Amino acid sequence: MSSEQQPITDEDLAYCSQEPIHIPGAIQSYGYLFVCSKPKLKLLQVSANVEALLGRSPEALLGQTLAVQLDDELARQVWEAAQDARLGEVELKRLHIAGRTFDLAAHESEDAIVLELLPFDEGAQQVEAGLLRAVRALQSITDIEALRRTVVQVVRELTGFDRVMLYRFDEAGHGEVIAEDKLERLPPYLGLRYPATDIPAQARELYRSNWLRLIPDAAYEPVPLVPERRPDTGKALDMSHAVLRSVSPIHREYMANAGFAASMSISLLDRGELWGLISCVHCTPRRLSQPVLRACESIGRLMSLQHGALQEFQKRTQREAKQSLLQRLAVAMRASRRDVPMGLLREPQALLELVGAAGAAIAVDEEIQSIGRCPPVVEIDALAKHVLQLQQRGVFHTDHLQELHPPAAHYTDVAAGVLAIAAPPPVRRVVLWFLPEQMQTVNWAGKPVKRVEQGPEGPRLHPRRSFELWQDFVSGRSRAWTPTELWAAAELRRSLIELDLERRVVREREAVRAREELLGVVSHDLRTPLSVIRVHTGLIRRDLDKQQALEPERLAQVLGRMERAGERMQALIEDLLVAHRIDAGGFELEKSLVAAQALVDEAFHAMAPVAEKKGVRLERSAGEAAMVLADAGRLAQVFSNLLSNALRFTPEGGVVRLGVNTTPGRVEFTVEDTGPGIPTEQQEKIFQRYHAAGAKGGTGLGLYIARGLVEAHGGRLGVRSRPGEGSCFYFDIPRA
Repeated sequence: MSSEQQPITDEDLAYCSQEPIHIPGAIQSYGYLFVCSKPKLKLLQVSANVEALLGRSPEALLGQTLAVQLDDELARQVWEAAQDARLGEVELKRLHIAGRTFDLAAHESEDAIVLELLPFDEGAQQVEAGLLRAVRALQSITDIEALRRTVVQVVRELTGFDRVMLYRFDEAGHGEVIAEDKLERLPPYLGLRYPATDIPAQARELYRSNWLRLIPDAAYEPVPLVPERRPDTGKALDMSHAVLRSVSPIHREYMANAGFAASMSISLLDRGELWGLISCVHCTPRRLSQPVLRACESIGRLMSLQHGALQEFQKRTQREAKQSLLQRLAVAMRASRRDVPMGLLREPQALLELVGAAGAAIAVDEEIQSIGRCPPVVEIDALAKHVLQLQQRGVFHTDHLQELHPPAAHYTDVAAGVLAIAAPPPVRRVVLWFLPEQMQTVNWAGKPVKRVEQGPEGPRLHPRRSFELWQDFVSGRSRAWTPTELWAAAELRRSLIELDLERRVVREREAVRAREELLGVVSHDLRTPLSVIRVHTGLIRRDLDKQQALEPERLAQVLGRMERAGERMQALIEDLLVAHRIDAGGFELEKSLVAAQALVDEAFHAMAPVAEKKGVRLERSAGEAAMVLADAGRLAQVFSNLLSNALRFTPEGGVVRLGVNTTPGRVEFTVEDTGPGIPTEQQEKIFQRYHAAGAKGGTGLGLYIARGLVEAHGGRLGVRSRPGEGSCFYFDIPRA
């Protein structure tokens, strides 16, 4: 590496992004500039070339009133232009000075009036027809890609530039050519990308506030202002809105390296924000008249409006296409008896399709369920926690996950990008979508670097010299999430929160009703065994008072009745406590790996004596070997309830069968009987609290508790039955 060429540093890039291009202190050489104080237009600064126009040196003009240098008619026109500038209006005026014709442009800058004389081109007056054709062409287009292709064609036709490109900025400020019209002999630039440092932030801000920027000849010699600073403020003149503002030497060198001598840019805005440029370049110097420039500005304004309208239409169409998926997912969440987000698993394809993901996972508290291509569960758990740390609410998204979460570097094949929504605390509820790594080849217009080189005035930043195709291979990233996908995720989050709030309101109402029902059950079901205990306690006390001992057989009967009454009270209290915990959503399971067949076998052996005593044949089937992650004790409680009911309602000589079947990702258990069956209208009611409380000694909570325990395992308990043909109770839980 030579001493004159050094690698670019952070300080160099900082200079590039902070170069004060709005106060260059000079103009391009094809016009003249005057800075006047208000209100009398006393000259504060002039461009150094005014002597060639007015025959007096810049120093001799300073402090003089501009009107004194002009005849009365010219002075009147300049005065009117200055007043328009003070009002924020821009109205070009045609002036004839020293045998030459100029367009006069005026604007206000920090309490001063800036007047610019721009050469008038007699041969470029007939632009109205060209502008009308352009307007008609752009207004008739309803396809956004066709609009982009057409606008570069009409601008090139109107201006005669060798190449016209539509240049779009991304979120990082990098640019890409998305449409192009050019001379056939020129190489194509379509699809090429340009680094953000080519048009740094302060330059983009100037493009945002000015519709046009013309550089007729990049090889001009800058004309300094005299004096260098404003005498009234001591500051450099802010030339942000000056047509003649001189160009950064770095940009002029950039143009020379790229092989073009003239350029023009037309800004494209959306709601006041710069999103792109119509960039025009020419291999030789090219100056356009003010009428042509005004026509180009009109095209830029129309293109901005039309492009924005078509994008809005496209966005609305895309969102409408997502509505049916959002509705399906909302129905699934509403139908879920578990935590609201877990209902999304009922529509796995819709959940993935909503955002075009390859995999998705749902984390509710410590439970995690996934579909499609996902990282391991332990990684999903860590990622869900990290997402909550990065963003507590709203929508989180990235196409480069490992940059924010380094452990993700180990699973970019399934999750290089992630999109996540989180419900408000206190419980962790996160929905995550994953996109795999998408290897990309980015085509740059030259290697995107700048160099510091030693020159006559010391070291200076220089643009790249080559603009030949340079390819960058990008890994570790997914495709970017689209705005419509982010909107869909936000809508799903809104729906999730609304349904959750709705469910909380329903739970509060149910809690009030449950308390009222509890009072009724307690007053009824506990009163009976308590009465038994009180009556028999009274009998014993009466006999003791008479000093009479009960006969042993009689005493055994009394104590047995009291014991059964106490057991009934204890069973009722335990059921009430379990039901309350299920209602409160605070039911905890002690899960472990257990064989599904072992659960069936244990339930069979536990109830075999009861079946034998009743005269009912109890059978079991052997299913495929499968493991489940479950609380064996709680599932035994479910089997006990279902088998007790089946044996209770199956007549002597009947059959009760226990079964187990495996399906993809699930294990289903069945309890089938040959009892009287259940009417259709009663089949859902039997799972409600206190249904048929007290019937044949029941508390009315058994099936309600059984369903709650199954749902706590991520399953669903239901029944299939026809009167006179028996019933089949079934429930399934995830397979380990």
